[in-house]
Amino acid sequence: MIRVLSLLLAGALALPAPAAALSCLRPDVRRAYQDAAKSSETYIIVLGQLAFNRLRIPKSDGTGKLLQDVQLPARLIGKALTRQGFSKPFERKITLNINCHGHWCANLSPDDTHLMFLRQVGQGYELDADPCTRFVFSNPDTETLRQARTCLAGGPCKPNRR
Repeated sequence: MIRVLSLLLAGALALPAPAAALSCLRPDVRRAYQDAAKSSETYIIVLGQLAFNRLRIPKSDGTGKLLQDVQLPARLIGKALTRQGFSKPFERKITLNINCHGHWCANLSPDDTHLMFLRQVGQGYELDADPCTRFVFSNPDTETLRQARTCLAGGPCKPNRR
């Protein structure tokens, strides 16, 4: 019995200490739509590609240093969502707000197509991108695009619970 307890204790001491982890809700375009609709700010939904300097997105250097948010200029080319679908051409400069939480920052690629909820600021637009992808959906599937269209059309738009 003592041998078993000592082996269990030795095994427990050999385990690594718990690492800090980022806990996010599962990305859900319906939740993003509801959050944007409840906001006092104005949002538009755009499907398109971003051009920006990805090297300016903060990355962890392994030292445990907390990462800082950064704003990046970007160019967005795509189509805005209207009641007729993704039909309104959208091409303009926007500001990317890359938000970081501890050791994690939003991870966007200019190589991907993104479904984005853009916040109107004055005459321009900003994209708030965080590590939990609250308002950005990279390479969205047809179901995600359908859900966005359904929400805008006033159809069922209840987010998943998880």
